[in-house]
Amino acid sequence: MLKIFFTVAVAALCMSTSAMAATFTDRTAFLAASGTASDHTTGNIPRGTTSRAFSNGLTVSTLGPEMASASSFGASDLGIANAILISGVEHLNFQFDTLRFGFGLDIFESTLAGTINGCGTAVCSDSTFTFTFKNGGAVVGSETFNPINDTIAFFGALYANPFDRVEMRETSGTNDNERFGGFVSTMAPVPVPAALPLLLLGLGAVGFVGRRRNGRA
Repeated sequence: MLKIFFTVAVAALCMSTSAMAATFTDRTAFLAASGTASDHTTGNIPRGTTSRAFSNGLTVSTLGPEMASASSFGASDLGIANAILISGVEHLNFQFDTLRFGFGLDIFESTLAGTINGCGTAVCSDSTFTFTFKNGGAVVGSETFNPINDTIAFFGALYANPFDRVEMRETSGTNDNERFGGFVSTMAPVPVPAALPLLLLGLGAVGFVGRRRNGRA
């Protein structure tokens, strides 16, 4: 029993040192946790764009053939102001001019088939996105997100360590339409509380095991 307890304690301690991110699916909660945040906006994006400067030090680029505002594709925003659509698999890069500690965005994934205001294909697929946070070439962390269908879904992450780039990849590899917008980031360091209880648990358990062993010596 003592051996199992010690194993759990060590595992908790390891988790506390590696779990350096807090993720959010609610914009209000993300903004409350981040303290201060900067919105990133831009004007209408014409078709043929592959890289676009946004306000407050953000550049958004695509690995696909082009990106544009929804209206430039003849589509509606579906509730996301200045929504971006991509002509191709939805891969986006977010590059910041200064280090950030948090980033979030809105995603709309439609299950309405066969229309530009839906998924744009005969059969809609369920998309999963991987977000890789980097500082220069070093990976700070990686998160996955599967947005709720037919509604504005929010994904955000706060990190204890800073990053200057976020690479979003559609890991399901499909070519149906989603909309992206509402980009927000924070430059101020923020506490990431999720790791603290595990750290205290791990340290306390290791200390307890140590006392038990000393008492038997």
